[in-house]
This record gives sequence, structure tokens and C-alpha cells, in this order.
Amino acid sequence: MVARPGLIDALVYNPATAATLTGSNFVIHHSNYFVDMSFDYMSFTYNVPAIGTFSVGLLGVLSGDIEETTELQPLGTGRTFTANDFAGFLSFARSITDKFSGGGTIKYVMQNIDKLTASGIAFDMGAIYNVGLFYDLTIGFSIKNFGGDMNYEGENLQESIQLSDNFSKKRM
Repeated sequence: MVARPGLIDALVYNPATAATLTGSNFVIHHSNYFVDMSFDYMSFTYNVPAIGTFSVGLLGVLSGDIEETTELQPLGTGRTFTANDFAGFLSFARSITDKFSGGGTIKYVMQNIDKLTASGIAFDMGAIYNVGLFYDLTIGFSIKNFGGDMNYEGENLQESIQLSDNFSKKRM
């Protein structure tokens, strides 16, 4: 999908892929994964002739309920939690020549695991090049999630201090 121009779903993998879209496009996508996990995606793109393609969207990866286990209760505590990732994004892509396109995305990312949350700003950028050989061979690259570190906030994880020793007395 990194090198697939003209497909609105490919915007998640490489923002430059939207450069060849024309008019306005809208997509809503939902995929169920294994064990109650899901991926949801919604995006709207609008091409302004001679300027480029603008996009706005939301995406999420949802875990569903996860059964909590601990070292002392490996079969479960009876408690469940979720781990979810969300992002809202704005993108711009433009065809620079008839064979080369580039694009960039700025996104607000939020993650939560149980009672902990982290958020931040991240950037994606990418390009695609149509080599023109072998059935319109296209090469693409993208740099994703470039940004600062995200630190979790909320109810603290359990803190522990472990001390151990290993003393061996050589016997004669």
C-alpha cells in the first residue's frame, strides 16, 4: 500500500498516495481482527486542481476487553481492561511531476491502556515514483510517526524494588 497511488485507504500508509485522487472522496472502513480487536478508519479527501489534495480523517485500533492476569493470579483476576489507539489527521499531497508525488500528514495521537493515557503530535511524509515500466511499476516510501516521545499519565503502574544477593563461599 505504500506505493499504491489513487487509493484513499492507502493514505494511512503513505500520504503521497492521495496526490492522484480527483474530486472528493470519502471512505469508512471497519475490520474485525482476532479476539475482539478491530481497526476503524474514516477519511475525506478533496482535490483542488493545480494545488493538491487535502485530507482529514480519524482512525482507531481497539482491543476489546482483555482479561487481567498477574504473577499471583495467572488464570485471571476477574478484572478486564482495554488498550486502544486513536489518531486524527490532516494531510496534503501533490503531484510534483507526472511521475513523482509527495505528501505529508500531521496527526494527533492518543493511546490508552487501562487507566493510563498518552498523547502527542506525530508527522508522516512520503513519496511515490511511477517508474513507467512493467505495468506501471510504482515505487514508494514513507516515514511514519515522526515526533516526540509519548509519556503515559494516570494511575501509576505498580512500583517495586527487588534486592537479591548471591554469595558463594568457596570450600576448601
